[in-house]
Amino acid sequence: MRRTPIVAALLVLGGPQSLAHGPLHEQIGVLDRQIAAAPTQAILYMQRGELHREHGDVPAALTDYDRAARLAPDRAEVDLMRARALLQGSQARRALSYVDRFLTRHADHGAAHLLRARSLDRLGDRKAALDAYDRALAHLPTPGPDEYLERARLAQTMGLPDRALASLDEGTRRLGPIVSLELPAIEIESQRRGWDAALARLDRLTAQAPRKETWLQRRGELLLKAGRTDEAAQAFRDTLAALAALPPVLRATRAMDDLEKRAKSGVTSCRSAPPHSPRRRRD
Repeated sequence: MRRTPIVAALLVLGGPQSLAHGPLHEQIGVLDRQIAAAPTQAILYMQRGELHREHGDVPAALTDYDRAARLAPDRAEVDLMRARALLQGSQARRALSYVDRFLTRHADHGAAHLLRARSLDRLGDRKAALDAYDRALAHLPTPGPDEYLERARLAQTMGLPDRALASLDEGTRRLGPIVSLELPAIEIESQRRGWDAALARLDRLTAQAPRKETWLQRRGELLLKAGRTDEAAQAFRDTLAALAALPPVLRATRAMDDLEKRAKSGVTSCRSAPPHSPRRRRD
């Protein structure tokens, strides 16, 4: 089970009696007993609230956060937990009010800005959400590809392909070449008819791949879409050659059989394509 940074930190803060592993209901049971023995410990309610939220019981989580806030009104992180639970429970406006209150005390908190961005996006305030994503990614110490993808998808929805590509490229610079970031960038370049830029990205992915056949097929399909039929046909033939070179145990799968059919179909499509290629955009 993947834990959020907040719940992981709370399990550490709770001390050796806290259960960091095992089914959620068992962990909640442990905290029930700890709370019965020490009912004034705010951290225990915060821990249990996070586990309730992970279990999908938002009302129970909010009840525990409220108890923690009454016991320890200076624990600002309770507002961040409330906001996360409320957004999970489709109450984006209430979530936004709590995360904004948290940010008045912790203005550079990356995870809070990320939660704010998601709340604003859910509320339809896309411009403010995009700005909040920028702040989040500027302050998150270890963002993952998902955060860059979220910002890119939002920018693309807003009709801002340059902003979308900038987000994906920033993620690549920070995290390294990642397929989940490069593939949507290739799609955006293709939509803009930026064939050379899309091919350059695809070639980088192909170069780092231990097996090339799937990427060669993608190259052929991209070249065919660009109207560059001679190059596309060669890419499809390269795909077939790469498939033929595979050991039988790898070759004899349904996925590879389907890939071979697509490559052969690609060669046929290149032969029947009109002689005039569509005009390419200069990159």
